[in-house]
Amino acid sequence: MRLHNFSNLIKKYSKGQVIAVFEVEGYYEQSQGGMYIEGENIEEVLNPAAIVPISTKETDQLKLDEGGAFNHDYRKLYCYKYLKKGTKIKNIQRNGKVREYKVLGNQDYSDFDYGDNDGLNIYYMERTDRDD
Repeated sequence: MRLHNFSNLIKKYSKGQVIAVFEVEGYYEQSQGGMYIEGENIEEVLNPAAIVPISTKETDQLKLDEGGAFNHDYRKLYCYKYLKKGTKIKNIQRNGKVREYKVLGNQDYSDFDYGDNDGLNIYYMERTDRDD
């Protein structure tokens, strides 16, 4: 039972550009005499997508659920694309700064979203780059 269409809300909070980076592993091509073909990264713009801070309440819950420590650099990603745990995310902000994250886990909200998209997913991410 789908109750809401969150796509307009996600567009409202979308700031900058959100890009998923998918790693394709290298392989040996038998038709070319077993030559090794290097892997590559494929980038896909997620639209609509919004990266938002994790609330203090959620941070406390995640500390208990996951047994780890979360800090102010952790974020949530709202988008309509299924992403595997470990997927790299680039956020090109409006001021030109680039932030990089890694998907830690997700919550599938497709049962609650009746939009024309594949299904809403909310991902928890940790920042992997540092500028300090």
